[in-house]
Amino acid sequence: PDLIQAIEKGTNGPVHKVNQSSNLNGLIIAGNFDSLNLEPCLNIGIYQNNQLSCLGEGVSGKINTMSANYLRTVLFGHFDYEGDKYTMAIYDEGNWSYLNIPTREGYVATAGFDSGQRLEVAIHHPDSIEKQEIWIQPGPNSWDKELEINGFVRQIGPSVQGRIFAGHFSQGVTFDEQGAHQDTVYTKNVLFRNHHNNNTWEPINGTEISDTVNAFVRINNQIYFAGSSSGLSSSNNIILSRYMNNTFQPILFSTWFGAEEFVSINAVEVNYDNNSLIIGGDFIYYPMIGTGGRNLAYYSIFSNSLSLIAY
Repeated sequence: PDLIQAIEKGTNGPVHKVNQSSNLNGLIIAGNFDSLNLEPCLNIGIYQNNQLSCLGEGVSGKINTMSANYLRTVLFGHFDYEGDKYTMAIYDEGNWSYLNIPTREGYVATAGFDSGQRLEVAIHHPDSIEKQEIWIQPGPNSWDKELEINGFVRQIGPSVQGRIFAGHFSQGVTFDEQGAHQDTVYTKNVLFRNHHNNNTWEPINGTEISDTVNAFVRINNQIYFAGSSSGLSSSNNIILSRYMNNTFQPILFSTWFGAEEFVSINAVEVNYDNNSLIIGGDFIYYPMIGTGGRNLAYYSIFSNSLSLIAY
């Protein structure tokens, strides 16, 4: 049988994100395209009941990430609508609406999370990604700037104690409700927002993590951080680490991938059927025995081994 089966006529451009939506009961597909299943559609659609269709007419702009829950779907990025720029686009009950943070109109969001009750988003000015701000929406019509970091966030997601913010940065400056500077937290690429400790910002314990964290996934009390390494010329060749009991364990290294100068894991998800992680990114793998492959693989949690999904 074929290992890969096409989904109808697909898209006429790359797909960058997929996300299961319990609200819409389907798989949301986002990327850079203007046609879905041979019909006009801007950048976002859904695979539902074995059919591809557009979400409304889609959205104009760049989708960096999305968050889908039982209530709605929120896109984070940089969007154009009726001549204005927006940071977020929200699909709810069949309609699109657009949202900016007050005084930050047109900023770019690289990561965001929608709990169904509040939005949490990492933004930067469109002309610079060297510094980002973390904003939290405590209520429907209010926003609080809680943090400034000297880099960028790639993913925001839940943890046992609150939220995880991961990307590429070494410190965060916290602010109180009046916008005054509170404290500086030093870390390496990850910060926790502890909901059980007055929403304090806490650093990760240890440094055995990728130079840039692109994605993470949580399995019970374990967090797997996936990221990028600059290959043979880098002093840090970690591309996948396990974090458990406040301790890092590096488990995948760029040196596993031969002489590739740049190696990166860009996405990671859990495959509960065979207790493995599905990893996708930029890599070529040549095992000593068996078939090699590129860019898509299973990582076995129990045997600490890779098996390529396709060559």
